[in-house]
Amino acid sequence: MPDFSEPVTPEPEGVSAFAARVLNQLSLSAWLPATFLTLELTFLLKLRKIGSLNVARAATELTNKDSIWGLALLALPTLVVASIQLLEGYWHRRGPAQWLARVLIRWQVKRKNRLDRLAKAAARAAFRESKDRWKVDTPKDVIKALELASRGKDFPEHLDSKVGELEWSDRCRPEALRRVEGLVRARADYPVENRILPTRLGNVLRSAEDGLRNTQGNLGTFVMRCRPLVPISVRAQHDQFRTRLEMYCTLVFVALTLTVASIVILWPLGLEQVAIAPTMFMAVCFTSYHAAIASARGYGVTLGFMDDACEASQPTKG
Repeated sequence: MPDFSEPVTPEPEGVSAFAARVLNQLSLSAWLPATFLTLELTFLLKLRKIGSLNVARAATELTNKDSIWGLALLALPTLVVASIQLLEGYWHRRGPAQWLARVLIRWQVKRKNRLDRLAKAAARAAFRESKDRWKVDTPKDVIKALELASRGKDFPEHLDSKVGELEWSDRCRPEALRRVEGLVRARADYPVENRILPTRLGNVLRSAEDGLRNTQGNLGTFVMRCRPLVPISVRAQHDQFRTRLEMYCTLVFVALTLTVASIVILWPLGLEQVAIAPTMFMAVCFTSYHAAIASARGYGVTLGFMDDACEASQPTKG
C-alpha cells in the first residue's frame, strides 16, 4: 500500500487561487496549441505569398513591423478545446459515427486478443531459450514447473517448496524479457472485452478507471472525495498529467487541421513542395497522440493513489 505519511496540505481557497488555477490550465493546455496553430498558419500563408518553401525568408518577413498586426489578428483565441472526448471514443450520434465506432471497437478487440497471444508466445519463447542455463544446476521437475509458470499455468503444489522464490524469467535474456514486458504492458492498456472503446486512448483511460474500487459509479465525485486525502505532490501530479492529456489531444487536431490547411494553402507551389509540410504535421499528430497515451497512463497512476488513500481512510469493519 502506498505511503501517505506526507502531510496532506489543504489547497488554497478564494477567488485569487481559483483564477491562478484557471490561468495555469490555459497557459499550457489551451494557449500552447492555439499558438502553434496560429504561427504555423501564418507561416503557411507567408510561404504561399513568397512562392517557395523559403522558411528563413518567411521568418524574416514575419518580424517586419508591417506583418506584426496580421500576426496579432491571427493570434485571436479561437481554438475550442473539445478534442479529448472525441479521442476517448465517446461517440453517441447515429449514422457514420456509430458505424465507425463499431468497426473500431471490433478492431480494438482483435488487437487486444492478438497482444494476449503474442505476450504468451513471447514468454514461452523466452523460457525455451533459457532452458539450457537452468539445466546446469536445476532439477528437471523444477524446470518443468517453471515452464508451466511461463505458460501462465499452475504447477503441482508439491513442487512449491522446491521452486521457492525462483521465477521463470530469472535466467531469460534481457532483450527477450523486454519484448514480453512491452506486450504485457500494451495488453494492460485494455479493459475487459465488453468495456472496450473505439480508440486506444479511450481504452487506456477506461482500463485505469475500471481498476478503481471506490468510485461509487461516478469518477468525478470520486476525485472530489479522494483528492484531499492524498499529499499535495500527488494532487500536483494529477493536475499535470490531466493538463498534458488535454494539451496533447488538442495538438492532435491542430496538427490534422494544419495538414489539410498546408495542402490547400501551398498547392500552387507544386506537388513536390506541398508534400513536405503535410508530412511534418502528420508526424506532429502521431507524436502528440502517443504523448497523450503516455499522459493517460500517468493520470491513471495518480487515480490509483487516490483510490488507495480512499481505501485506507475507511474504517475497518468489525
